[in-house]
Amino acid sequence: MKLTNVISVIALVSVMTSGATALAADWKFGGFVDGQYQGLNTGSVAEGFVVHEGALFVSKEMDGSEVRIALPLTSRGETGGDLDFASNKAEAWVGHKYANGFRWKLGQWASLYGFESNFSADIPFTRTTMTKTFVTPTTNTGLDAGYDLGKEIAIDVYVSNPNGNGTHPANSNMEWGGRLGFAPEIFHLSVGYAMQKVGTETASLMDFTAGANMGSLTVDAQFDITKQTNGTAVATDTGSAIVAQILWAHSDVLTLGARIEMLNKIPLLGTFNGIAPSGNADQKAMGFTVGPQYQLSKELKGKLDYTYTNFKSDTAGGDGVKSHAYTIAAVYSFK
Repeated sequence: MKLTNVISVIALVSVMTSGATALAADWKFGGFVDGQYQGLNTGSVAEGFVVHEGALFVSKEMDGSEVRIALPLTSRGETGGDLDFASNKAEAWVGHKYANGFRWKLGQWASLYGFESNFSADIPFTRTTMTKTFVTPTTNTGLDAGYDLGKEIAIDVYVSNPNGNGTHPANSNMEWGGRLGFAPEIFHLSVGYAMQKVGTETASLMDFTAGANMGSLTVDAQFDITKQTNGTAVATDTGSAIVAQILWAHSDVLTLGARIEMLNKIPLLGTFNGIAPSGNADQKAMGFTVGPQYQLSKELKGKLDYTYTNFKSDTAGGDGVKSHAYTIAAVYSFK
């Protein structure tokens, strides 16, 4: 969608809400814009200046019922100044919560797995991890049923289209999954599982997360196991990914962070920070990110990251393919 069309949508929403103040009081409107500059040391062209992400959020809750719409936007790339609108990470779902703790939602909603949010405004670094990009799903289109035992325990079971598809593809079964989460005030733990079959291939994901908030220090970790079996072969490919992240709040406005991840035999690894894996089945990847985040105002945050990425194959030998990237971002979030 062209930028002029995005502006038209924003203007239409503004006119509608300004003319119906009483109605708008029941709705929540928000969003963010994440402008960035990225430089790379590789032979490939760096992104340079880019609208990395943005989004408009609309939601409403009343009498236990709720609805949410998330419309993301991002630069399309080297095809002019157009922005892709609502083409990735979009959400649109309805749901209901009951007084006894049961709840459900139907539509397209954010995936249950991992500790990272889909949107860059909600993470401390400028970019998500390779694990978030290539291992855990972004959204699911289906039905999620859950139960909350107080504020500490949450149980979810869902059925959806496979591979994050908005419609059900031919020659495939539904994706089934679930998650058990335990989140007292100081720490959180979760375990999740998902399984799907598309054609002759069966794939599964086991996801574990843990974290703790110790005042000025916040720690998060994630471990994923993937399995992919081709119906015509005997062998099963098993991959893994591990992520660890630590944040230290030096003050109310300055936070320092570091993040490391290691991936092994992940089948859908693609281009990341200007480099791409060789395509070998034993491909490994390692990433490290470090940088500060500075709260410039209540709604504006600045970020500065350095990220090292390495793809390596045991059979190919050598040191693998490496990249060094630095990214500067200014993120304005409004509610």
